[in-house]
Amino acid sequence: MPLPPDQSTVIDRTLCLSALIGRGTMESAIQLANGPADSDRFHEFSHRLSHWLNDQDFTAQFTVDELEALSVAPGTWTEQQHQTQSERVEAIGILRWALSLEDVVPDYDEPFPFPDLQPLIGWPTDAITSSHHGQLANFPHNGTDLLKGLAQLRPLPALLVQRGAADCWLWRVNMANHQRAHPTPPPGHDYNMLIGIGAEEARVAGAIGRPVKNDFPVQGRPFFDVPEMLQDYCGRLASARHLALDWLCGYATIWDALPVATAA
Repeated sequence: MPLPPDQSTVIDRTLCLSALIGRGTMESAIQLANGPADSDRFHEFSHRLSHWLNDQDFTAQFTVDELEALSVAPGTWTEQQHQTQSERVEAIGILRWALSLEDVVPDYDEPFPFPDLQPLIGWPTDAITSSHHGQLANFPHNGTDLLKGLAQLRPLPALLVQRGAADCWLWRVNMANHQRAHPTPPPGHDYNMLIGIGAEEARVAGAIGRPVKNDFPVQGRPFFDVPEMLQDYCGRLASARHLALDWLCGYATIWDALPVATAA
């Protein structure tokens, strides 16, 4: 039976993602640095973050892969580690929504905005463009107490409804992929009818507003009528959000791949 995490665990996981997103911005800043001085500054921030994390209790919620990303030398993230940054932004958006720090989940053709990491770990939004920002003198810091004072974990039924919405969008993306691979439907089936039924069920579930031409709406157009690249983008948003929602609802996910402490 699924065992959802409690509010303290969700806060810890939110701080873990905050640290990863912060480190990701530092990695990008090192790559885009105007010169050695700027690069060295962000190397310093990366080292400060790593040393600080060693003393934080919430780090028990880091996965093995995440610890690896945090432990490598500054400026050496792989392309895959950089690409995962957008998935982390979606995931932390879901966690912040679950903690009632965000009012709504954006439509599945619209990403969550980049999170404000200042109250979470002390990383200002404009840190990349202002590496001598005054607030960086206190970076990093632990926002647990602030979150505990502001957060209220939404009830499980609300989380399950949102998980169902992500399910609907994943179904639509998978249906599009299936259609491309198999243009002719199986005997006795009709793609348009199946999509129309799926769109109506998604509307009833609250996953979409009014269907457009019996299909999921994407930027005011029916899903079937938008470019494949945009369809895939909706799928990536849905997949990243679904991961966080699975975890929030107590289902097993890759977020459960935590290091196992062993006795010396």
